Amino acid sequence: MKAMTKLFLTGYCAAIIGMTTGCSKSPLNPLGSCFSGSWLLEAESDLTNWNAAATDYANNPTPANCAKYKSAGKNYIDVLSSFASCVPGADKNEFNEAVKEAKKELDESECGS
Repeated sequence: MKAMTKLFLTGYCAAIIGMTTGCSKSPLNPLGSCFSGSWLLEAESDLTNWNAAATDYANNPTPANCAKYKSAGKNYIDVLSSFASCVPGADKNEFNEAVKEAKKELDESECGS
């Protein structure tokens, strides 16, 4: 769980950074591609789905609910990974490592056993 907590916090921090700085600015999008807000909504939706799947599994720990939990978690991690370009350079290695650890942790989870 440590890696997933770290990834969640990294995603949250990336959202804050994205809301305050943006990745790049152009005449077509003066707020920057990371600041458009649409990625925040996409990540929020996947995080909500993962939380719902975790609740379902906690209330009814079946192999099917475990599979849903893992799938929703991987979807959330994939969405965060797709916005890696928004993570500042100094934090990118830590972000990438957190993503890698979280994926491994989900893969190795024995919730369905």
